[in-house]
Amino acid sequence: MFKKLPIFILLINLLTTTFSFSQVGIGTTTPNASLEITASNILAPSNTDGILIPRVNILPLTNPGAAQDSMLIFLTTTVGSNTPGFYYWENATTSWIPFGKVKRINDLLDGKSDIDGSEDGSSVFLGINSGAGDDSTDNKNTATGFQTLESNVIGENNTAYGYRSLRLNTADQNTAFGSSTLIDNITGSKNTAIGTIALRDNISGESNVAIGFLSLTENISGRNNIAMGNQSLRKNIFSENNVAIGDYAGRSLDLNNVTDLDNDQNVFVGGGAGNSDRNSTRNVYLGFEAGAGDYNINLATGTLEDKNGNIFIGFQAGYNESGNEKLYIENSNKDSNNALMYGEFDNDLLRVNGTFQISNPAGTGYALPTADGTANQVLTTDGNGSVSWGNAGTGGLAICNTNLSGNQTISSASTWTKMEFDTVDFDLNTDFDTGNNEFTVPADGIYRITAMYTSSANLNNSNTFGIRITAGGNNIQEVNYKHMNENSVVVRQVSSLTQLNTGDTIEIQARVNSASGLTIDDNSKFTNFSVERVR
Repeated sequence: MFKKLPIFILLINLLTTTFSFSQVGIGTTTPNASLEITASNILAPSNTDGILIPRVNILPLTNPGAAQDSMLIFLTTTVGSNTPGFYYWENATTSWIPFGKVKRINDLLDGKSDIDGSEDGSSVFLGINSGAGDDSTDNKNTATGFQTLESNVIGENNTAYGYRSLRLNTADQNTAFGSSTLIDNITGSKNTAIGTIALRDNISGESNVAIGFLSLTENISGRNNIAMGNQSLRKNIFSENNVAIGDYAGRSLDLNNVTDLDNDQNVFVGGGAGNSDRNSTRNVYLGFEAGAGDYNINLATGTLEDKNGNIFIGFQAGYNESGNEKLYIENSNKDSNNALMYGEFDNDLLRVNGTFQISNPAGTGYALPTADGTANQVLTTDGNGSVSWGNAGTGGLAICNTNLSGNQTISSASTWTKMEFDTVDFDLNTDFDTGNNEFTVPADGIYRITAMYTSSANLNNSNTFGIRITAGGNNIQEVNYKHMNENSVVVRQVSSLTQLNTGDTIEIQARVNSASGLTIDDNSKFTNFSVERVR
């Protein structure tokens, strides 16, 4: 009786206090709440400072009612799945709720993990209805977000992060990061989607990689595609083995198609590359807006393009090209007649719209001319890297024939005088200078030189008449002999095959050893001068 007396006195005290005051203090006379219990010493509390909640070895067999909502007890033993600890009664769910004892994701209302013993934790889900259909076997899935992997039952090795990502999935080895990524995927496997709505409509497509907002968003069954960049391959539905890297790259491919048109094996690298391509295959575009065209998918303006087998390299290369089997290498949107390089694969054609060099002309190389020559001309080199068009005759690369415009008198006795050839019959390479009456050698080589003159009247004397060829100031060939009282016209002719150098000048000279001189006939049949390069 004695030991129980303090408790009795305490109860009387409490009852008395309850009626006397609205607040109760234990260990204090100034309580700060409806009930305040103060430790005996806050700096050095005793081992009995505290409150003992009712302890039970089993949860009540009869559920409490609404009046007991939030009632607290302490379970001292393990009963079924309930382990020792505090529990409170939640009348709304008619269940005892563990208090402050979340030890695993499965203890959360919106969390779930495998609980089959040896495989516990092989899949982890967090979010309302995340992994709701999972059969809790060793599927090794991870999902975070509202309805992520909701329909998956036995699909394995999937990762979903983001609102409804992989919601309908039943397949394996998919990775989805971002709101609504792969949301419609059912049987497609080995897909990777990173970015809001990436691969959103995919149902059965496999082995696709989509990185970026709206990338491959409408793909349904296309396989082995790689899209990296905002809206890259956005409209692709059925196509396979395409690569698009860059914002808007290939975003119109497969637009509005209802059947698979084999729009496959395209490579679009660069922002906007291939943006207007719809039904296209085997194209390679490298460069910002390469092959881009003018189609605006948001406004549905411009022209959609259907083209195959093109290669465009460079900034805006082939921007306006809508044909097939074309090659553009250019750093602007220039057309086929102005791009640095243009080609046609179906016609085995390659065009360079500019100077084409073989090695470096400053060294041992040469540069080809940028314009065509005239009929029958051939390419010749000056030996210093410059190649130009030249005329080719029967036996050489330069050829001309000249004559006199009027009779010429040689009056200086025994003096070699330049013949005044000033009229050109033909000069295919414009090498003869009529003002200076001489031929300028255009390139090193071997030349055949012929010349003749005829007097304008019969002569009957024994004077000596001569003709000679000079080149670069040197006497190349000379003919010089007497007339011998023949009472006939004087004819002298000379011919030489000689090696000359670029820039040498060739002229014909005549001489007579008499002061009476010589008048030369200007008739081209009797007096002429020709030069021909033979090698």
